[in-house]
Amino acid sequence: MGAAGVEAGTEIAGRYRALRPLQRGAMGQVWVARDTEAGADVALKVIQPALAADPHYAARFQREIAAAMRVQHPNVVRVLDAGRAADGTLFCVMELLEGRDLARELYARAVRGESAAMAARQSATVRTSSPSATKHGQSL
Repeated sequence: MGAAGVEAGTEIAGRYRALRPLQRGAMGQVWVARDTEAGADVALKVIQPALAADPHYAARFQREIAAAMRVQHPNVVRVLDAGRAADGTLFCVMELLEGRDLARELYARAVRGESAAMAARQSATVRTSSPSATKHGQSL
């Protein structure tokens, strides 16, 4: 089982089937998952079981979801669903966006000798003009 109690093939909330890990953080993991009802791939964020059982961390995750759902902007990933599965798993479903990871892009630019400010400015322009930039798991 993965750090967040999920492995490939795990089904969450009777609807989302984990396909492959996308990102891992201190609180949990983000997976590429299949929404079996909609027939589409999504990003599925799950919290580690020990943290999901802790009221402090569960409340923190729920506040994060509530805040994310209030943000409506083309450069911010949309939250599609969230909740607690019957087995206690805390999850958040987001639109799946493919693209380059910002940290890797900044590192690659630094290796080429570009300043961080220039790289950040150019990356922001790319993110604004390209909705396919990866935005998942940044707050794990």
